[in-house]
Amino acid sequence: LGVRAVPAGEVEFDGAVGYVVGDPNKGIYYMLEALNLSRICNAIASVGIMRRAYSEAKHYLSNREAFGEVLTNYPMIQDSLAKFAAKVHVEVATTFDLIQLYDVVTSGNGSERDIILNRLNIAIIKKETAEQAVKYASEAIELHGGNGYIEDFVTPRLLRDAQV
Repeated sequence: LGVRAVPAGEVEFDGAVGYVVGDPNKGIYYMLEALNLSRICNAIASVGIMRRAYSEAKHYLSNREAFGEVLTNYPMIQDSLAKFAAKVHVEVATTFDLIQLYDVVTSGNGSERDIILNRLNIAIIKKETAEQAVKYASEAIELHGGNGYIEDFVTPRLLRDAQV
């Protein structure tokens, strides 16, 4: 599987000089803050995958005909797309609410409650959006029928990327 959208590799340093950045006694705090930010970035990537999966499914279904009708005219397809759209909107709104709270907390203007909610929500939303991205990337594949598995379509890549 693997992520094909992000070129990755390893770098080895031999004899490199290191410098202390920040307070040496606060390294764990810096690391935890970087981890929190990466979790937020993961949530953003996940909702991006969900939005793209929805967009691809809607476009495909709007242009594909079966039995003389465009697929979006069928009630079951309409129901699937409506549920898909609703879930995407919920995940996007929740993620942006988290970002707003994160900004308040990291600017030093958050209450003790804000700080606790921020810490808790980061972990919950990262997990939730990651799981939903996999689920809805798979849903987009199913809505494409057999074409969803063909590499000519973006849906297989979305599923691979969501699983990371």
